[in-house]
Amino acid sequence: MNTDLWNGRKVLITGSNGYLGVELCSTLSMAGSNVVAVDVSKEIHSLLKESKNIQYNCLDLANTEGVKEILEKHRFETCFHLAANSDVSEMNRRPDIAFRTNVE
Repeated sequence: MNTDLWNGRKVLITGSNGYLGVELCSTLSMAGSNVVAVDVSKEIHSLLKESKNIQYNCLDLANTEGVKEILEKHRFETCFHLAANSDVSEMNRRPDIAFRTNVE
């Protein structure tokens, strides 16, 4: 990884408690990025707690005012949108929620 590219960069990562989100937060944090991690879960993943330059926010992305507030406050240079509902059984039972959560 080119750490010069990521050092000091303001990065937003949604879905930060998921497998990819945790790995990406950790990797970019070690490269020197200032990471704002967003996830609907109230509990922060243990790996994210260890970094000094990861700011965790519990936020449902359906909360448009909350999203707008974070975007305006931080003025990100890069965004990785990894948030999605991965419970296939539940999403098959509730396709309306699957569409709203994972597509809209």
